[in-house]
Amino acid sequence: MQVTLEKNLLHGRGFQIHYTGGPLDKTFDDDPLDFYSAVSLAGELVRAANTERGTNYDPGKIIRADKGALASNAKSDFGAARIFQDIQSGAFDLSTPGGVDVGKAVIDGREEVVLSGRGVVRLLLSAWKTDKNERAREGLRRYCEYICLHGCRGGAAKALAKLDGLSREDAITWIKKTYARFVRDDADLVRYVLRQ
Repeated sequence: MQVTLEKNLLHGRGFQIHYTGGPLDKTFDDDPLDFYSAVSLAGELVRAANTERGTNYDPGKIIRADKGALASNAKSDFGAARIFQDIQSGAFDLSTPGGVDVGKAVIDGREEVVLSGRGVVRLLLSAWKTDKNERAREGLRRYCEYICLHGCRGGAAKALAKLDGLSREDAITWIKKTYARFVRDDADLVRYVLRQ
């Protein structure tokens, strides 16, 4: 399944939603949507498809915005302008998904706290910034290696030096941004970061 926010060709402005999933290939273009409305409607489409088909697609991973559509709507649509600016600058402030660092799961009949991949990285950050734990710093070094292997430019040593130089709050923000941009597989990331 893929959901793409495209320039509305019928109206020449705003966004249309192109949904491709299984046998269905449909474009929703009756009204030119602003960026936030298009994102909201696209999320509803994914949730409805999940309910109908019994699938579990994550809207944050299958909804895409066409860069050309963002650029062409940026002058009249604040949401499109902000996201396009973030993409151009690499900042991704508003386009970084929140994500979950800590959750709960029932394991062997007991409720346990579980960490997401990003939660593991944030725990390592806390252990390094608070306790100067060298094993935690080694895990952060591996995180920097991992994101560089997946498209982050500048090299792992430079990324780690940047992380070391940031305050705790700024480091958390940096991790959220880099995680959203370069990590696609939580389990793979955790295996890489925590290997002995």
